Amino acid sequence: MNGYLGLYILTSHFFLALLIGWVAKKYFDRNFLIWSVIAFLVPVISGIALLILGYEGVYCPHCGEKNRKDSEKCRHCGFELKKFLEKEIERREIEKELRKKWKK
Repeated sequence: MNGYLGLYILTSHFFLALLIGWVAKKYFDRNFLIWSVIAFLVPVISGIALLILGYEGVYCPHCGEKNRKDSEKCRHCGFELKKFLEKEIERREIEKELRKKWKK
């Protein structure tokens, strides 16, 4: 089943683009081909841009959901992310100092 998921998504995307082109032609008297191509390419280009640029976020240690990097609380469970991240940064700095001392 997992091997066919990508093919399923691609064909669904293709038929949705054709549907958008058909609606543009039938109800708005626009060019079918141009609107179908636009409807197919815009999500593909934006998906590639998101992969290249990335989404900077932080995972909640309590529920595991992704949140914005500057969030104070988890939007899913309400966990205090800011306090946790401050403690985590402090812990990592202490670990770095200890590693430097042990290397000497």
